Amino acid sequence: MWLRISIGALTKKSVSPETLFREGYNNKMYFGYGYTHGAITSLGKKHGVKVNWTGNMNNVYNALKNGKGVIFHVGHESKYHFTRAGHYIFLYGTQTQNNVQKVYVFDPNGNNNYANVLFPLRREDGGIELAKKGTGEDFGIVEKA
Repeated sequence: MWLRISIGALTKKSVSPETLFREGYNNKMYFGYGYTHGAITSLGKKHGVKVNWTGNMNNVYNALKNGKGVIFHVGHESKYHFTRAGHYIFLYGTQTQNNVQKVYVFDPNGNNNYANVLFPLRREDGGIELAKKGTGEDFGIVEKA
């Protein structure tokens, strides 16, 4: 979903969810539980979008501050309840409040329906970094290729 929206916003091309799924499935990038970072990167590249994965929170915040979107692979955590397993959400825009870096989240999944909701970013501020799926590069900075 977030890749399709990013492709449309950055390239002005409309790509259906069915097309992305079919391309991923036909190229053996879909395994029944969703897409890997590599699959998202490959599908994005095919449609004119570059996704650079990082775990560096300064890179994430600066990308958002400069108007780029970020696909975030979240894992289970108890504070924000994004998911009970793995899931992708979309981050965009920044705001600093009381010296705390905050980002906007769009995630219509489940009961929360987070849309245009501001969350702290960094772990030390109790932020969404706590929801990282793993310890690696779970933030995909999206830009036009």
